[in-house]
Amino acid sequence: MIIMLFSSGLVIGTINYLHISDMVAQNQARALDQVGRATVAELESVIFPAQHFVSSLAAMNLTIKQLQQDQQSWLPMLYATLRQQRGLSAIYMGYQNGDFYLVRALDSAEKKALVQAPEGAVLLVSQVINGLSQQLFFDQQLQPIIDDTQRDYRLDPRQRPWFKLAMQQPTMVVATAPYVFYTTKQVGVTFARANTQANMVVGADITLASVSSSLHKNLISPSSLLVLFNKDFSVLAHQRPDWIAEHIKFDNEQVILPRLDSQDFGVISRLAEYSQNHQVNFTIEGEHEDWIGQLVEIKLNTDSGKPHPSKGCTWVWFHPRMKY
Repeated sequence: MIIMLFSSGLVIGTINYLHISDMVAQNQARALDQVGRATVAELESVIFPAQHFVSSLAAMNLTIKQLQQDQQSWLPMLYATLRQQRGLSAIYMGYQNGDFYLVRALDSAEKKALVQAPEGAVLLVSQVINGLSQQLFFDQQLQPIIDDTQRDYRLDPRQRPWFKLAMQQPTMVVATAPYVFYTTKQVGVTFARANTQANMVVGADITLASVSSSLHKNLISPSSLLVLFNKDFSVLAHQRPDWIAEHIKFDNEQVILPRLDSQDFGVISRLAEYSQNHQVNFTIEGEHEDWIGQLVEIKLNTDSGKPHPSKGCTWVWFHPRMKY
């Protein structure tokens, strides 16, 4: 009798355990799908507005003379764009004759210190006209701040990767590979659009750190992992913004991103295998816990609505750790 009761209890307990485990797995799958949609929406809210803005600004045929003469008309619009569009760190225009005009929001103490901004400055305008450079600072009311500090600012837009790439593909918004920004020395990508009629290129910078911060907003739990990587399996963003900084390497000015297919980063390095097999949903069995994951492709669209060349396409991968 004792054996029969024990056996019955064991069977019932096993059935209950399997039923509960199945319910947990279904709930986890639903949560993962929700996180997937939210993450894609979050990233698109950073990427797509930047693409549309540079395309619209390039179509305005702005000359460096117009920007100078009507600065009080253009600055409020450019400053508002930097404040409203999350992730944008700078907007600029480069011209075929070497002229350059950049607007950067000084929204942190670090940025202000980097450019030696005077007290009260919230906006920086850097310009190069006829080979002469100048940096202008503006307060909250976008009034100029008198500043006598001498700063060395030398930039030829024609030598920058965003200018060259946009001029090579003038019919679309292009995205550069990650590189080191000239002023802030941060790593990021530039969306750029050329206007061959005006012999100029409009660019907008997005830092990898800001993309990582976007991923962080959609964590299911502290044990979740969210990673964004490109077709070469180079990690572009991680839910922990400082993760990229810890693993990135530099060869002169060339940025070498951490790669999932050739470096061991634990469970996330197995992503390359699932991506190559085009698996959208998957489970990784571990010694102590299992991980379920989902791969979602994000395409960078051009003005024509066609997919951006594969160089600019990325995959976003997110998976919470699931214990059974």
